[in-house]
Amino acid sequence: MTDLGQVDLSDPRPMREIVLEKIKQAIYEGSLKKEERLVESTIADNLGVSRTPVREALRQLESEGLVKNYPRRGAVVEGISIKDAMEIYDLREVLEGLMARKTCENISDEGIQQLKEILLKMRISIDGSEYEQYLTLHNDYNRILLTNSKNKRLIAMITNIHDNLSSLRNITLLTKERREEAFYEHGEIVAALSDRNRERVEILARNHVINAKRAFLDSVSK
Repeated sequence: MTDLGQVDLSDPRPMREIVLEKIKQAIYEGSLKKEERLVESTIADNLGVSRTPVREALRQLESEGLVKNYPRRGAVVEGISIKDAMEIYDLREVLEGLMARKTCENISDEGIQQLKEILLKMRISIDGSEYEQYLTLHNDYNRILLTNSKNKRLIAMITNIHDNLSSLRNITLLTKERREEAFYEHGEIVAALSDRNRERVEILARNHVINAKRAFLDSVSK
């Protein structure tokens, strides 16, 4: 198994989160390859931690689709590579641009007001460093945008992409700096929706995905 490196014991975060980040990084970089077995005891020894946070991290990775548990075989890497992620981000850029345009055509004034209310709550969660709350609001924002596109096939395609990138999105939004940037981008999109400016909202939505891709690349290259 590849060397994951010892964890930084001065890191104030829960050990489960630190271990989770280490394993994710190795999966995205390709150090842990698809179909490679993940043995709790081996990982724990590698990182210099107990088996408990490793077990918890593997459960979380399984829920995110990066790891799969097989009978008599145990946990196995199932995740996507950086190259795979880049291809998915490229598709997401085009499809979310179209989605934003269709939403601009179909969303009601009430729907736009909902988005504005979510933005206000996002601002509070960022200021209060409430990461989990921010992720919930972020998902609510995306859901309203997506459902108001009123295009069943587009909704299905983007939902599938979001499922593939769910764990990556969590990584890109880990830093407060990126949450601030994303908040500003969301605000611009809602303003363009309010103006019923289809061309601008499509450009803004595509730029938002481009920036998310950049944030992901930055996070895995550290």
